[in-house]
Amino acid sequence: MMIPSSNEDRKKIKGAMKEVSNAMNGIEGHQDHIKEICVRVEEEFGIPKGKFKKVATMYHKGNADIVAEDNSEIEDLYDAAVNS
Repeated sequence: MMIPSSNEDRKKIKGAMKEVSNAMNGIEGHQDHIKEICVRVEEEFGIPKGKFKKVATMYHKGNADIVAEDNSEIEDLYDAAVNS
């Protein structure tokens, strides 16, 4: 790795670092908002935060069928290992 020697390049790198930091601040804010929503759903409906977040993630990714298939395979493996 070469550390840039020109002030112009160093300024560009620092600017990129600031951009990443700003993006990370935005992500942290969104993560906090998600946590607040999960807490609210748990308080209002009694759905555990972790389970609600999984369902919301499945909704976001549109992969409920894949998750269901994976869970079925895990159940099959568990049954085969435990009940053999």
